[in-house]
Amino acid sequence: LRAQTVTPKGGIPVDAETRALLARELQQHLRAGTSPLADTELENPVGEFFYRDRNGQVTHRAREETFDLANLTAVDFPYIESMFPDFHSYLGDDIGVHTKRGCPFQCHFCLYNKIEGARQRYRDPAEVGKEIEMLNKRYGVKRIWFTDAQFCSTRRSTEHVDKILDEMLARQVNVSWSGYLRLNFLTPEIARKML
Repeated sequence: LRAQTVTPKGGIPVDAETRALLARELQQHLRAGTSPLADTELENPVGEFFYRDRNGQVTHRAREETFDLANLTAVDFPYIESMFPDFHSYLGDDIGVHTKRGCPFQCHFCLYNKIEGARQRYRDPAEVGKEIEMLNKRYGVKRIWFTDAQFCSTRRSTEHVDKILDEMLARQVNVSWSGYLRLNFLTPEIARKML
């Protein structure tokens, strides 16, 4: 099986029937050991992947972190606004803000630690505060949804949350927020900041 890395430049709407057809086609190619992408070669695929060659040998490449999450995290909202004219129409509901990636827990009902890895990697609290401040003061966002697997889960992540709350208070953002919390390491002081 040979394939190429494809970087889509835009989304293509596909209905359920078409998705089912594409899935059947791909399964047929996988069983036959052929490529649905003609005679192109697999060159530098991105991310984690499994690859089965013509002899049935399966190779697995584990995920790698390809950027420094602590420092390279700023969302360029003015750029997004310039690219997507309907950007403002999405600002009326809860807006997601990611403060970290990864989850060390292996809950049976959840795939976050498989999707993002088990090791937690943190954004700089000042960057998170700056993002929330821009969403609130420039775009009028009033509700934030912390999209982390667990906004507050381990002792270290609870300390991280404390710093993010300090940033939000110092910037005097006027938002309500929600997210998933574990209460194991929550202190009364942090709980008061959450109000």
